Amino acid sequence: MGDQQDAAGQVPSRALADLTVFDHDPFAVLPTELASVRADLTMVGSEVFFSLHGN
Repeated sequence: MGDQQDAAGQVPSRALADLTVFDHDPFAVLPTELASVRADLTMVGSEVFFSLHGN
């Protein structure tokens, strides 16, 4: 389990990644507050698809 735990959350160099960065942890908010969690960044295939800050 050590190797698997060490690799959690990592994307190897040159690997494609789909990910979203939120302004709050969606698992930490109350269900009634989930709609207020905002996406700050979305990447598809390692390309920026959406950026709240336009970078």
